[in-house]
Amino acid sequence: MPTTKTKTNTQTAEAENKQQNSIPPFKVTINRIMNPEKSHVKAIASMSIGGAFAVHGLKVIEGQNGDFVSMPSTKSPDGKYNDTFHPISAEARTQMIDAVLQAYEQKFAEQEQDQEQSGEQEDMDEETDLSENSGMSMQ
Repeated sequence: MPTTKTKTNTQTAEAENKQQNSIPPFKVTINRIMNPEKSHVKAIASMSIGGAFAVHGLKVIEGQNGDFVSMPSTKSPDGKYNDTFHPISAEARTQMIDAVLQAYEQKFAEQEQDQEQSGEQEDMDEETDLSENSGMSMQ
């Protein structure tokens, strides 16, 4: 019997090791881009993990050494913040942070491009108004 027990323990350890080494796929959504003049928080994000779990309240924050990702947290009665979610392994943390920052940069670039296009459209509208009015004669 001890052999079977050892084999079962080994199989369990191998299964746990496989689970720890495989990071489920995740999808990051930038929910809101913030006004950088009013806050150090640049964006609020959500993440779907393996299509089975969702995490809300990830924040992209402007720090002294560059942007970083803050985990969702709650404030305890003693004033300390405690993460309500966090990756266990360094590899998972790195992949998650990279994905959130990449999603933020992409969304920010899209937003800037949209603003430029709407600004160009407004300029064209003004030019059209001016050219239509220039044909009018003053009496």
